[in-house]
Amino acid sequence: AGGCPYAAAADAESRVDSYDQIRRAVLGAIERRRLRPDADHDAVSEEIALAVEEYQRRARLGHELPLGRPHEMARRVLRSIVDFGPLTDLVTDPGIEEIFIEGARVTYLDGRGRLRGLTEPTSDTETRQIVARLLAASDRQLNAKYPLVQARVLSGAARLTAAIPPVADQLSATLRRYTVQDVSLADLVARDSLGPQAAAFLAAVMQQRTRIVGSGEPG
Repeated sequence: AGGCPYAAAADAESRVDSYDQIRRAVLGAIERRRLRPDADHDAVSEEIALAVEEYQRRARLGHELPLGRPHEMARRVLRSIVDFGPLTDLVTDPGIEEIFIEGARVTYLDGRGRLRGLTEPTSDTETRQIVARLLAASDRQLNAKYPLVQARVLSGAARLTAAIPPVADQLSATLRRYTVQDVSLADLVARDSLGPQAAAFLAAVMQQRTRIVGSGEPG
């Protein structure tokens, strides 16, 4: 009743494959025409439409799997080139405090502090380009000469830490947004981060006139 997991995996793989094919074709056209994605929006959209049309033509000849929603594919590719691709909503959402990238795998902490995974498929190449785009406004680069980098990004609203081989096995990055929040013990209990008994114990301990240090992992 739930469907075949192998079929679902194959479908996800085909969507990533078609997306990468179209995206690479558009990036090649942008490089040949020396377009600027941030300024030549109409020209970039035109190249995307041509790439999607060419992919569908090959699909009609039996060389590719046809796109069910070509307009949605065009939107995804445009967002990838002029914005932050599958990470756009996460990067622009002030409620998302941390985003973790491990190759093509993206996870994040939602507004309730729960770790979730990105459902939209992506690839190692795309996440690497997203990190490069985040760093573009800073004076830092992530390459073979500088395989480990830290920088303030998003107009100073967040800090990006990223590493690539040989420092890491693959692209490993963390985007942490600067937030100022007044979080109480009651808030932690509501988030299921702390039990009510533990919260009551901490509240009682902090009333004592002794030197106490409280610590924990970030996030």
